[in-house]
Amino acid sequence: MRCGEAFGKSTPCILLRTAYNFPAFVCHAFIRSYQFINVEVLSEDPMLVIFRDFAPDHYVENFLEDVGELKMMEQKVVKRGQENVSESSPSRQANGTWIDHTASDGVARMFRRAMLFLPFINFSNSDLWQVLKYRPGGHYAPHHDYISYSSPETYDFWMKTYGNRMATFFLVLQPAQEGGGTVFPELHKAVHPSRGDVVFWINVNYTGEKEEKSSHGGCPVYEGEKIAATLWIRMKGQHIFQSASSRLDIRELMQR
Repeated sequence: MRCGEAFGKSTPCILLRTAYNFPAFVCHAFIRSYQFINVEVLSEDPMLVIFRDFAPDHYVENFLEDVGELKMMEQKVVKRGQENVSESSPSRQANGTWIDHTASDGVARMFRRAMLFLPFINFSNSDLWQVLKYRPGGHYAPHHDYISYSSPETYDFWMKTYGNRMATFFLVLQPAQEGGGTVFPELHKAVHPSRGDVVFWINVNYTGEKEEKSSHGGCPVYEGEKIAATLWIRMKGQHIFQSASSRLDIRELMQR
C-alpha cells in the first residue's frame, strides 16, 4: 500500500453557503473582493483546510517563471539537540530554495493575495517563501513544522525574533503526475491538492505549544515533479486564538 492510500484520496468576506457533502468534512463558499473562495474543512481540531483554486493559473505561471532560474539545493532537517543547525537526512529527499516575500512581481503578487484572502493571519511575520521540488522518489517523512528546541540557547534568528511556527501555508504550484500527496497520520487524512490549491493547517494549540496532531509528511513522488511554495507563519503578532479553546471556526476567521 502506498503512502496515504489508507486515508483516501479588505472588502467584507461573505459566507455564501455551506455544503455538508460527507460526514468527514465540510465545504464552505465565501466571496471576497468579488472573487469566490472555496474552503474544504478536513479538521477543526486542529484546523486543517484546503483553499481550492486559491491562485488563478496566471498567478501560478508568473510565480513559476520568477523562481524558475533559482538554484535549488538539497533540503535538510533540523538537527536534534542543535536546533539552529541543519543536516542531511534520508527522511527528506527534495531540492529547494528561499525567496523574499516580494522579491519579484509574480512572487509579490502571490504574497499580496495571501494577505487579502486570509486576513486573520499576519503574513508579515512569516519565514521567507520556501520553494520545493520533489522529483521521482522525493518525499518527506512525517514530522512537525513546530520546532521543539532543547533550550533557549539553541534558538535561531526566527525563533528569537518571531516565535515558533504557528501555522503552515502550503501552495501547490505543480502536482506530481502520480504520488506526492500530503498525509496527516494523526488525523487519518491524506490530501491530493491540485495546481493553485493551498493547504493550510495550525501547528500549535491555544497555549502556543506544539499540536501533536499536526504531524504530516510528503508522500513519495512516483511520476512527474511536484513543486510547492511554503510560508511558515510565526507566533508573534497573531491573534487567532481569542478564547481558551483549540477549536477554530474558519467561517468566523474568514469574516473578521
